[in-house]
Amino acid sequence: MLFTAPYEEVFEELIKVRGLGKWSVEMFACFGLKRLDVFSTGDLGVQRGMAAFMGRDISKLKGKGGKWKYMSEKEMEEIAAKFSPYRYVTATMIRLSVY
Repeated sequence: MLFTAPYEEVFEELIKVRGLGKWSVEMFACFGLKRLDVFSTGDLGVQRGMAAFMGRDISKLKGKGGKWKYMSEKEMEEIAAKFSPYRYVTATMIRLSVY
């Protein structure tokens, strides 16, 4: 079922498993199921890379301390939609670009 079902169905089923959060399910879909159209807005590396990609000063944002995010999930999803159906590939390249 997991290999053939649409990602939305896979996400809905796996998120029900105790101990699995959004990020864990997204990473399982990418690495375990080899899905290419998954974009993890909760991944800090992706957030940081996306902010840098959009021209934001990421060193200034990191210095705020406490809980912070580089970008909102909604904003990231809007940008990532342009890269569908290869959003995971895009996320990987964006993540690696800032390290």
